[in-house]
Amino acid sequence: MSWQLRGPAGVLIPAQSLPAPGTATAPLYLAAGDYQLDLMAQTGSGDWQLRAEPLGLAPSLSAGDLALPALAAGQTRYWQVPAAAGDRLSWQLSPADAYRLAWFDRYGTRLPQYDTASGILTRPAGTGPLILQLTALEAGAAGASLSLQHQAGTPTPAAGQPVELGKEILFGGAGGAAPPEYRFDLPEDRLLWLD
Repeated sequence: MSWQLRGPAGVLIPAQSLPAPGTATAPLYLAAGDYQLDLMAQTGSGDWQLRAEPLGLAPSLSAGDLALPALAAGQTRYWQVPAAAGDRLSWQLSPADAYRLAWFDRYGTRLPQYDTASGILTRPAGTGPLILQLTALEAGAAGASLSLQHQAGTPTPAAGQPVELGKEILFGGAGGAAPPEYRFDLPEDRLLWLD
């Protein structure tokens, strides 16, 4: 069984095999628009079920202890974890081998250095919640739990002289001098270009 995804910009995901039954793909960040999902079955592949779910509907997870649902092996669940830049998250899965854990930013970019049953994550710069993905490694996993702690932090301010976007920056190229540094703040995600 294979699939591909087409959108306003053409083919976004070229034809590839679906994940094994009961598992999920990595989150996809899609811009507004019309999309076409193509599914291609091999002869004798049997019946399949596929669900597409917006992660904006995933439940929010706050600090504390969470009793994890008993899932079939390979089944995946997602949670949104609100965190601001500079915040620290720590977690502990129990038992450690019951689930596979993965963290993603709001754009679906995986943070692979945190794919561990326990750890500490300092929220990188950016806005929006982080996404926590848990996949059951064995059927049932009854009694499994996740302990999550959240400590508010202060992001390290950018160094340099403040500048206003949309205005020219004038600087000289004195030989041997340290390169000039400038900083600007974005209240929300934006597309920028430099010319």
